[in-house]
Amino acid sequence: MGSQSRGTQDDVALEIERARSLQEKLGHQARVMLQTELAVGMTHVRLAHGSRSRTKACHHAAIARQAYQVIIHLSQRIPVRDSPSEQFQTDLGKLKAALQELGEKV
Repeated sequence: MGSQSRGTQDDVALEIERARSLQEKLGHQARVMLQTELAVGMTHVRLAHGSRSRTKACHHAAIARQAYQVIIHLSQRIPVRDSPSEQFQTDLGKLKAALQELGEKV
């Protein structure tokens, strides 16, 4: 009975370590996704500013707004320990200001 109990403890320890590893990977992936959405948003803001066509500018602004909304949505759902850096928050503020400048409601 002792060796069976020891085997169960080892299995539990392995599963706990696996769960921690998966949590770390998920946190990393969430941060990468947020950075990607921020880059998409800023790129489309620049495209909107540079567009000579009002229709294209509106299209790019809408994509940038969607990226901003995805960031807000994801940020509310990730654990505090995985929350974005201060630099990310600063850059997100710049995206928000740029969207407002384009007339987007965020």
